[in-house]
Amino acid sequence: MIPGEYRGNLDKLRTNLQASLRVELLERYSPGSGRIPSLRMDLTMPKGTLEYGPLKLSRVEADVTAVIDGTTPDATVITVRRLGATGRAVDFTLSGSLRQPLSDPLVEASTDSLRWPCFRPTCCRGCL
Repeated sequence: MIPGEYRGNLDKLRTNLQASLRVELLERYSPGSGRIPSLRMDLTMPKGTLEYGPLKLSRVEADVTAVIDGTTPDATVITVRRLGATGRAVDFTLSGSLRQPLSDPLVEASTDSLRWPCFRPTCCRGCL
């Protein structure tokens, strides 16, 4: 499906992930208007696996919604209901939201679980 000159290292990618992306235009949009469209995007990805060379994730999942305000971009809201991955060196499940991404890009988030060990002393500068 992807031409060879654009494929790069994609041959190393093995996955059973399936993603669904729904995009809804929230108001009339004119491509020549000079602004971005107002829209809602819903991304859902049920639990699946992913391998890329030595990286092996036994669980990858996502459920994210973005409501983008084309008139007032700072009114955009991104809601992460679930984002997670499990592998040899990582295990996390997060949820959270981002409001006012331009004037106050603070992400409010919580986690059900978090494991992110360091295998070498130089790979982390702090603790989670």
